[in-house]
This record gives sequence, structure tokens and C-alpha cells, in this order.
Amino acid sequence: MKRINKKRQDAISKARKGVSNVAVPTDVIEKRERLDVTKIKVGDVVFLDNLQSLGTILDIQGKRIQVDMNGLTVTVKEERFTGSHS
Repeated sequence: MKRINKKRQDAISKARKGVSNVAVPTDVIEKRERLDVTKIKVGDVVFLDNLQSLGTILDIQGKRIQVDMNGLTVTVKEERFTGSHS
């Protein structure tokens, strides 16, 4: 039993050393100006800061906007909707 615990501890220590050398980029996040939601329409391509991704407007229902992001449909509240459209 002690032998198994020692091997396990060694494996954990080795994994922690490997993970400690991983660097996470900090300057990758791109911020854009708030988008005027009164000017968007279905079919517009937009960038959502909180998801860091481009998407296409599928539907606008009051303060909720449905966006297709690579096959995944997300609903974003108007007050959280930021990005730029093209």
C-alpha cells in the first residue's frame, strides 16, 4: 500500500512540475466598443466580447438577441451585448 502511495505521489509531483511551466497569454483578449443594438438586424455578423467570438444574428426579441456561434445558438441580453458588427 505504501508503495502505491509513493508512486502516486511521484506521479502527482511530476504532473505539477509540468503544469507549472505552462504560460497563459494575458494580452489576447480583444476589447471593442459597445455596439448600438438599435442598428443591428438579422444576418449581421457581430463580435461578442464576453465570448471572444464572431457570430451571426439569428433573431431579435425585445432585449434578447439570439446569435449563432459556429453552430451553437446563444441568447444574449441586450444590456450585455457588446462588440462590433460588419
